[in-house]
Amino acid sequence: MDVLRETADQASKYEATIESYKRKLQELSDLKRHCKMIEDKNAGFIQINADLEEELKRQGAWKAQVYILNYIKLKQAKMGETKMSHAYKDVLCHMNERRESTFLRDH
Repeated sequence: MDVLRETADQASKYEATIESYKRKLQELSDLKRHCKMIEDKNAGFIQINADLEEELKRQGAWKAQVYILNYIKLKQAKMGETKMSHAYKDVLCHMNERRESTFLRDH
């Protein structure tokens, strides 16, 4: 009788251990699902960040073009139409200087 009682107690302990392991496996499964969801969100944020950085680069190029156009208009107003060829060369030189400084700054 004592042997059966002892075996029943051990079986009861084993069943409790098995249930504990089942709960831990379920928790692990839930955590893996949650981790996957967070990884997917993170991938979306990385893509949004890359898109925004690209847009920022385009905006920077656009601002440079506006700056150059304003510079040309200023030169036109100061020099008049007869000296525009010199102003055009000056603008090209100025554009190259800005490109080089931007390139050096970015790299």
